[in-house]
Amino acid sequence: MRLPRLRRHTPPAPFTAPQAPPRPVLLREDALVRQLADGSVEANGWAPCPAEERARLHALHADGSRTCWTCRWTTQGDS
Repeated sequence: MRLPRLRRHTPPAPFTAPQAPPRPVLLREDALVRQLADGSVEANGWAPCPAEERARLHALHADGSRTCWTCRWTTQGDS
């Protein structure tokens, strides 16, 4: 009686840890002052950030849109 041939052991694939999401880069104060001076930013206000899912300081624009100062996500306005 012939014995069945055994398959060789194949090692599992090496574990690679998932990459952490990039950390948000905070905008420097001089960039904020420059944008307020040239009119590209109307005002600042706290609003929920859809990207970070928490309240963050946003630049409020004349068209109703807002941009998160932390992650730079832009939310469309009402117009």
